[in-house]
Amino acid sequence: DDNNHTGVTAQNLKEVESTAGAVSTNMNGDKEVDTNHLTFANTATIGELSRRVLALEEVVKELSEKLKEKEL
Repeated sequence: DDNNHTGVTAQNLKEVESTAGAVSTNMNGDKEVDTNHLTFANTATIGELSRRVLALEEVVKELSEKLKEKEL
């Protein structure tokens, strides 16, 4: 259509391992994005990032405690 569209492109998503599965090619050769698959991939990635942040926060806490001990 003649309308302008914004957002992620299928080509960008295809380059990222976690979202590549959301991209398919239709019979005309155009790339299409399965938004349900994309939502699932994004949710899983957010969960993984949250786990990593929690682990890093624990490391920071441990290092801060060790630093305080050395200052005493």
